[in-house]
Amino acid sequence: MLGAIVKIVGTEFDRMNERSRDETLTPMPDELYRYPPLRVARLLFELEPLSHMHLPVEIRGNVLRGSFGTIFQRSVCDPNCPGAARCVRREICAYAMLFEPQWRLEGDRHGVTDAPRGFLFRPTQHPDPNFGPGQPLHFELRLFGQAIEVIPFFLNAFHAMASCGLRGVPTRLISVLSLDWSGSVCAELVAGGKVAHGTPRTLRMIDLALPPAPSGPFGIRFITPTWLRHERRDELVPSLAALLCRVRDRLSFLSQLYELQDWSANFGAIKALARETRTLESRGQWFEDSRRSSRTGQVMPLAGFVGEVLYTGLSPALWPLLMLGQEVHVGRHAVWGNGGYHVM
Repeated sequence: MLGAIVKIVGTEFDRMNERSRDETLTPMPDELYRYPPLRVARLLFELEPLSHMHLPVEIRGNVLRGSFGTIFQRSVCDPNCPGAARCVRREICAYAMLFEPQWRLEGDRHGVTDAPRGFLFRPTQHPDPNFGPGQPLHFELRLFGQAIEVIPFFLNAFHAMASCGLRGVPTRLISVLSLDWSGSVCAELVAGGKVAHGTPRTLRMIDLALPPAPSGPFGIRFITPTWLRHERRDELVPSLAALLCRVRDRLSFLSQLYELQDWSANFGAIKALARETRTLESRGQWFEDSRRSSRTGQVMPLAGFVGEVLYTGLSPALWPLLMLGQEVHVGRHAVWGNGGYHVM
């Protein structure tokens, strides 16, 4: 049963986590940056709709994030709460930490309008949009740092979908598995619809086995819509410089927000090296979609580049940073699974 579930989820996202076992692994360049102090938990969920549900691959992350956020807020928040910015309980509130983390940044010195969430959804990329009895939906939920400590809230929220449903369809939480970096199952948290009391594995980025850096041009496949803004400009085709700088920033913010630690990195030197890269060719398209927040009513664009790009000129010192970015996604709306890429 467990092997079958892992096999079903053997899509592009799982291939992103395949690691070369070559004895010569690329070391982390300590003079530029060290491994981020960011802990990660990988949870593989299996949800079975109790009747037919049509869920195209393009909107799965959006639907999961929207339904989960609504249920999560109902389960942990006072309906009269004025919001994390003014809530007197925000220091101990799981919702404030996960969904409104902006207040945790010190002042406005970071120059950001939004702060990254402490989790992200990675739905299966299988193209079949049909789910239902005997056709469960699989997705990976990644938790970062302190978000790992509130795993019971996540499990309760998905159990609550049995009555609230997903896109109006009641669902059943069949299983939740804890995975290691290779994608192997290390613990069962839910099995057969019942709590299994397994202990989730907490992963460290320093334990990632990184394959050797390429000696020439290489490709990146942008699996889910990737929207990068670099030097005050949106990029219709992601440049490698933009990708590396946004990975750098995301790792820094995730470490500060959810580990309460600064990541040791030379931001200026990373940017200077990233500028030496070049785009050789691209094959793909710009994907357009949008979602409406049930909490604020705001319509947000869910857009980005999907396809393959060939790059050259990458310094070996930046190779580990590029590989780490695969594990946290990058760009706008990463929490829904956007910004997922695979270095080919």
